[in-house]
Amino acid sequence: MTPRYALFNAREINHLIDDCTADQVIEMLQKKYHRYISNERFTDIEHYTQVIRFRMNHHFIEYYTEPSLVLLSYLMLSEMEIDNVINIIEGVRYHINPERIKSLLVY
Repeated sequence: MTPRYALFNAREINHLIDDCTADQVIEMLQKKYHRYISNERFTDIEHYTQVIRFRMNHHFIEYYTEPSLVLLSYLMLSEMEIDNVINIIEGVRYHINPERIKSLLVY
């Protein structure tokens, strides 16, 4: 549906999977996606990649003119927003500290 652009080629992805630790993966993500992340330190790689995805899709909606890419970015952002709402509801239900809930949100 849309052309796929990736900053990692197949060789680099295989190297990340086979030979790298989580800290090395985060370091490579910082090098490749520096425009979408700030100097924050994250506790886990899943949250780190979700923040990159969120900011990339937000960037695509603001600056790209290809309709299919903008629509796909909107759908991905809306899915992330639903996940945020679910995390808030479950956090309140299970009496989790609001600071911990906030750390789980992607925005």
